[in-house]
Amino acid sequence: HIPVEKPRLAPGIYELVLHHFLSSNPQAFLDTIKQWGNPGEPELYSLTLLLELIRNKNKEDHGREQPLLVEAQAQLYVMADPPEYEKALACYLCLEGARVCDPQQVFDLIEHRKLHASVRQRVLKLVQISRRLAGELLIKSTDQIPISAVVDQLQSDSQLFLWYLDLLFTKQLELYNQKQFADYHREQVRMYARYSATAPFLQEGSEAAAGRAAEGAAVAMGARAGAAYE
Repeated sequence: HIPVEKPRLAPGIYELVLHHFLSSNPQAFLDTIKQWGNPGEPELYSLTLLLELIRNKNKEDHGREQPLLVEAQAQLYVMADPPEYEKALACYLCLEGARVCDPQQVFDLIEHRKLHASVRQRVLKLVQISRRLAGELLIKSTDQIPISAVVDQLQSDSQLFLWYLDLLFTKQLELYNQKQFADYHREQVRMYARYSATAPFLQEGSEAAAGRAAEGAAVAMGARAGAAYE
């Protein structure tokens, strides 16, 4: 155990410990930063120095960023004075696929610091980090991340496209059931008919079943030809 208060040691000692963990144990490096928290005034350790050490470590690893170190880098940006939330978010978004160690803190950062504009064109990345959390964010942030912007990014992947439309249908029906989204309604019906696994009511697997499924979905969404949108 290394005390951080009463007594507080010289900053060089804390930096020496962190430097050791950075080189040998990235998990301990991240855990120690979280445990010690904001370096405060006077500084427990130098944020600037640690950020530089992480950048140098990435260079040594030929740009193969370790998720644990990227998360630590994001934590340090949040602790900066003033906090650099955009840079912290960029750290998470630079990771490939679902390599973020703690997806919840990424989405908390977006919501609490109102960074929706920074991810408006990064919907696929959010889905890669966590489909569940991305869905929750997209459904409650339609003002900041418009439906049309999400569709533009997901429609090339029909399963993700249907996933999003289904979220709108089940979680935001009042908003979604508008004439401006009629094209999405029609496409959703077609995809329901195409993906029997996604639509349990298509278990017969026949043309007649597909027709009834499409008709039922259209009625549910108010998308039948000539229907009035409320």
